[in-house]
Amino acid sequence: MANVLSLDHRQAIIFCGTRTETSMLAGRLRARGYDAKPLDAGFTQSQRDFVVNSSRKGKLKLPVATDVAARGLDIQGITHIINYDIPLEALLYFHRIHRTARMGRDGTAITLVGYGEPTEFINIRTLTKTAIKELE
Repeated sequence: MANVLSLDHRQAIIFCGTRTETSMLAGRLRARGYDAKPLDAGFTQSQRDFVVNSSRKGKLKLPVATDVAARGLDIQGITHIINYDIPLEALLYFHRIHRTARMGRDGTAITLVGYGEPTEFINIRTLTKTAIKELE
């Protein structure tokens, strides 16, 4: 994950599959000096608003979110989406990656694929019908 985060990003969203993973990953990133906070459905509305507004103002660079943030979240200037976990449904991939490259801007989506996840990745490739560059 450190190599992915060394990319020149201004602001990113990292997506995880569960609430537990968002908290764990945000904590690990903060321990390494990254500005990260979890964002999930277990938060109260005021807690979610705080994280989203901090991101909008540029005060928070790495919200670590579950798919609760994949739809309807509008934060300008997102340069990267990092899929820490592959979404279980291929359609959720679109909801996640559409948080970047808005209003004609460029954006990058990075998906980390583990050895046990090839089926989900193949489904995403089939659905997107786009070239997905694989890195070892």
